[in-house]
Amino acid sequence: SGDAPGASLVEVRFFGTAVDTFDVVGDRFSDLVTLNEGENRIQVVAIDAAGNRTTPSVPVEVFFVQSAFTDIPKRFGPGSEFFIGLLEPANRLLIHIFNLEGMLLQRIEGGAGDLVNIPWDGRDDRGQLLSSGPYIAVVEAFLNSGEVVRTRSAFVFSRTPVTAEDQ
Repeated sequence: SGDAPGASLVEVRFFGTAVDTFDVVGDRFSDLVTLNEGENRIQVVAIDAAGNRTTPSVPVEVFFVQSAFTDIPKRFGPGSEFFIGLLEPANRLLIHIFNLEGMLLQRIEGGAGDLVNIPWDGRDDRGQLLSSGPYIAVVEAFLNSGEVVRTRSAFVFSRTPVTAEDQ
């Protein structure tokens, strides 16, 4: 995001090549830019209503590493699944479920691989169904290379059955 007084569009460039344009609203622009794995050199060019362009901004260097992602439905109910995606295979996956006070409620061991679905019945380590509400999932992936990758996601658990529209 940034300021672009007098501009109607902002052009975003990666390594000097235009990749996207964004509308400017009230001299401000803000949007998401998809980064590539590794080095990214980003520049911005402002364009006014007549099509005049500014010189490209000073390049901003961004190095992006995506080692793992976790997909959790908006509402997670008994029988829902965690989806874990990794850039390289893991030989072991663990999911730790915490309440908002930081208390560990459940530890779920998942399979191996780089794309893994891990079901969870919504129960704590004593077998009790959790109350509906917000929780934190911490995923640990023990990669075949020896690296350990951790991600953290918040989710809302619901004791009632979850429908396709809820996900």
